[in-house]
Amino acid sequence: MRAFSLSVIAFHILHVQCDDQQVVEDDVGLLQVEQTTQTLSTLMLSRASSPLSAASRPWIWLHLPKTGSGVMNTFLQLPSLCTADVGFANLPEAKDPPAKQMAYTEAYCAGSFEWWLGGNPRTLHPTAMGSAMLYNRLYVGHTFSMFRQPEQRTISHYYEYIEGEFFVLAEQVFNGWTKEPTLAEFAHRTQGWSVRMITRIGANCEWMVGNVTEAETALAVSRVSDGHTFSFIGITDQWDLSMCLVHAMFGGKCLASDFANTRPGPNASADLYDTAGLLGWVDVADGQVYAEALKAFQENLNVYGVSMASCSACFADARTDSPSQSIQSM
Repeated sequence: MRAFSLSVIAFHILHVQCDDQQVVEDDVGLLQVEQTTQTLSTLMLSRASSPLSAASRPWIWLHLPKTGSGVMNTFLQLPSLCTADVGFANLPEAKDPPAKQMAYTEAYCAGSFEWWLGGNPRTLHPTAMGSAMLYNRLYVGHTFSMFRQPEQRTISHYYEYIEGEFFVLAEQVFNGWTKEPTLAEFAHRTQGWSVRMITRIGANCEWMVGNVTEAETALAVSRVSDGHTFSFIGITDQWDLSMCLVHAMFGGKCLASDFANTRPGPNASADLYDTAGLLGWVDVADGQVYAEALKAFQENLNVYGVSMASCSACFADARTDSPSQSIQSM
């Protein structure tokens, strides 16, 4: 069995119903996943001593919304992971049907990625990190993700939500809200998004049910800071350094597409969003996770000698100027 197929199986057999915030799991299906994982390659059983090792494959992209889906393009064009240079124009997009995404990764990046979880166009930002078995078999040492300052991420997410982009949230997470929520209402209902994705299992509404707990927050913080779960952590707010760091860690030449905002959201701006509409709200849980992500990011910058000055050759290769801030603002 190809390693790729486990994640598709895992989410197809999670029969989840969202009704008055009740979630029902198919235990038989989870047993089938447990049995299926016994056939996985040993590459998925433990983290290598270095993220540069082949044992970091297959990679899983933990896609926190509005943190920059363009990172997908950077990883898809790393010569150490994908064998063919098909060009930026031919890359699959985050909103493409799973069949196209799967076809691309199998054709050009066989064995490198375990990204496309769910196999359903309505599946939004799935995760299986809440299953101890799947976490240990799939995620430890194989995960890459971008993190973003929580209040800025929430505001960007809100603008996309009210434009109708995240219809599943309206139908399921918000229990069929018919009115347009205020920014503050949206923020309160979606707080702790990264904590949920790092500690729960499911897609769409499954992992949004219930408030974030202190135990979940502590677990998410430990997974970001443990040096084992994530083989790459980037910071959306420092996009240029993040892309330079990818190449410092995993090779390949910096490309113009590394720095392109491939999916600018509504009200996209290179400046920070005004947080006044949050009415003083801050995402306490995600703030703790983001602080640890920043520490891990800075540690890797130091280890690999990455700075704006040292990245000048990368920026030149990408035919960009040395920017003062990320051009990936959404």
